[in-house]
Amino acid sequence: MIDWLGAMGAGVLGALAMTLMTDASRMIGMIQANLSRYQGCIVLGRSEGTAPLLAGLGAHLAMGAVLAIGYALVFALLWGEATWWNGAITGAVHWLPAALGFPALDAMNPCVREGRMPAFGAFGRGYGPMMVLGLLMGHVVYGTIVGALYTVPVR
Repeated sequence: MIDWLGAMGAGVLGALAMTLMTDASRMIGMIQANLSRYQGCIVLGRSEGTAPLLAGLGAHLAMGAVLAIGYALVFALLWGEATWWNGAITGAVHWLPAALGFPALDAMNPCVREGRMPAFGAFGRGYGPMMVLGLLMGHVVYGTIVGALYTVPVR
């Protein structure tokens, strides 16, 4: 049994924390990537202005909500409970397929295809070694928050 709304709410907050961590890392010069702008270009086909930032943020929060349902299943079926620690481990495992999936997102992104934005590449290597670590840490932060906030319903 899954608490769908509880999972989705935790996922939105986890995705928001991931976005804030990424934006803060960019602001202090650790990474150059702007995930909201990248995702906004997938949604709107352009990267300039406020609309792609908001569209990308919305897409990321929606993905966070949907993916948290999968986390809820993992918590219920594998771990038997949701804790921050189980969430962190689940987030680290989730990072691998997510990081391997960036070339597919690059292919879908018109800004990347047209050379207006660098490709992430597998593991985010297109943005350098700190992005590889940043993607891992972002998924661990997401999982930690989802695990801390979600409660597996009692049968």
